[in-house]
Amino acid sequence: MLLSSYPTADLSKTKLHVLSAYGSKDDILNLKKVESARSRVPKQHYERVIKAAMACSRAMV
Repeated sequence: MLLSSYPTADLSKTKLHVLSAYGSKDDILNLKKVESARSRVPKQHYERVIKAAMACSRAMV
């Protein structure tokens, strides 16, 4: 499970079940890096964007 993160290692050829979840208002996560990391997850991965959610560290400030 990738929570507001992306893989740096290539997981694309593994049999892992990958879920990627992040908030639509996450201003800490670099979305360009998330997009480029999609090639490093298995084709059968799940990606969920939580509408109006922001990064936890911002919500606690």
